[in-house]
Amino acid sequence: MQAALCSRAVRRPVKLIWSREEDIKQDWFRPAFLLTARAALGADGLPLAVAQRLVAPTILAPVSPTPVEPGTVDGLAVEGLIAHPYRIPHTQVDYHMLPVGIPTMVLRTTGHGPNNFAFESLIDELATAAHVDPYAYRRRLLADNPHALAVVDRAAARADWGRPRARHHLGMAFADCFGSYLCQVVELSLVADAIKLHRIVSVCDPGRVLDRNNAAAMIEGGVLWGLSTALYSAITFANGHTRERNFDRYRVATLPDTPKLVTEFLENRTDIGGLGEVGPVCVAAALGNALFAATGRRYRRLPFARDGVFTVYGRLFS
Repeated sequence: MQAALCSRAVRRPVKLIWSREEDIKQDWFRPAFLLTARAALGADGLPLAVAQRLVAPTILAPVSPTPVEPGTVDGLAVEGLIAHPYRIPHTQVDYHMLPVGIPTMVLRTTGHGPNNFAFESLIDELATAAHVDPYAYRRRLLADNPHALAVVDRAAARADWGRPRARHHLGMAFADCFGSYLCQVVELSLVADAIKLHRIVSVCDPGRVLDRNNAAAMIEGGVLWGLSTALYSAITFANGHTRERNFDRYRVATLPDTPKLVTEFLENRTDIGGLGEVGPVCVAAALGNALFAATGRRYRRLPFARDGVFTVYGRLFS
């Protein structure tokens, strides 16, 4: 709209670029999600039923060719909850689209990101309740899906899951997103009152990889994006304006925060899936599950910095 008005005023084509401050304070924002979940376990420790309730503003409306009104289902907001490859006999998803006065849309990933954080954190909690290793628990839930199982098994192998290690802790998360299977494992340790990230393993099966260098770049760039949103990045408001205007207050993961990235692809799925939005999806859940393994505490809200979680290097700049 601004470019059109400027072009009309000067009667010639105009290229308009916002400053970073303008972009952060008045562009589209990623909607906040609130999700609660309940589960019933059978005698074998596996879930018989999972019920989830999601409240979130729209993601789809700004890009939808047809109106998306309150009272309807935003298909992008419920992604990752409606369909998943885990063997759970009974599932229920309740969704409420919350009207807000803030323009909301996508941020590198749709509902898969926040929903995966909630759902994969729940899966780890169920594994703990059943006294089963989280990796072994996911294997049991994926027993009927050999392609998904291959992704989880390869990620566990690349992360050396189960190998005794001193003061290093692992967390795992899995997703069926954008036509691809993804499993990520975060390895971290505690240093005083902060964490040190050592390694993030990503194994993805998009069916077919057309360009491995480009594919790896998309996954690894997404991992860093996911670290930023999991650890630090948040927009807050006061008196109708954003408090964050630039990277001095809107924190992102930087090079010193970055662990070793291990990325591998399998090509077992029949169809070709996406990669551009896949990379960030499991990072928050895998990181949260690794934090539980290290501290015994469940972190249930993002970003983790709100609950005092910082990287060793990130503390120097906080």
